[in-house]
Amino acid sequence: AGTLLESGVNLIDAFASAGDVSGNRYISHIMQRALADVRHGKPLAVALADAPVIPSLLREMIALGEESGQVGPMMKRVAEVYDRQTRETVSGITSIIEPFMVLFMGGVVGMVVIALLLPIFEMSTGGV
Repeated sequence: AGTLLESGVNLIDAFASAGDVSGNRYISHIMQRALADVRHGKPLAVALADAPVIPSLLREMIALGEESGQVGPMMKRVAEVYDRQTRETVSGITSIIEPFMVLFMGGVVGMVVIALLLPIFEMSTGGV
């Protein structure tokens, strides 16, 4: 929505588009309900206040953007904050999973080696 707002699209159309492309029916419904409140004169931050899924940081940043008349740039900053948090979370999860994946792959390779070499050892010792 921030990019749309910065390129001149009005608030209602920008957030309607954001709700439509979210891919989540619940978020889309929240956005439509909030936009109906905005059409009736409520500030967007107030319209989103009763939506439990909307983080408080987002509501506060929208309120600051509305007060300063800079909703578009503020939305871009929110997107940057959440993008950074997401990258850090994914990086943390990856660093936790990596050692377990190495151990798992080592176990698989070990099982394959044992499955290939065990018959050879049995034949060489005359077990068959």
